[in-house]
Amino acid sequence: MAAIINRALGRLPENTEDLLPGMLRWPDNADPQAWYYQYIQEATNSHYYERKADGIHETWVQLMPHLPWERLEQPYSRPHDVVK
Repeated sequence: MAAIINRALGRLPENTEDLLPGMLRWPDNADPQAWYYQYIQEATNSHYYERKADGIHETWVQLMPHLPWERLEQPYSRPHDVVK
């Protein structure tokens, strides 16, 4: 699903060098050679990017702060609670 959504939105790093150190990493997505690795990293890391000269791929330029998702795990939480 991440691959389909990333392709539809044009969110496509070309290779692992287009990602940034400090990104969120997942134990079940630990192999950078796996076909899905970049799709999962793209889908789960908020970032700013620059479009490459080919007009298709992107290079990450800065990670956005990680949101405190645990706030949304509380009963009766609301989406705007995350930005406080």
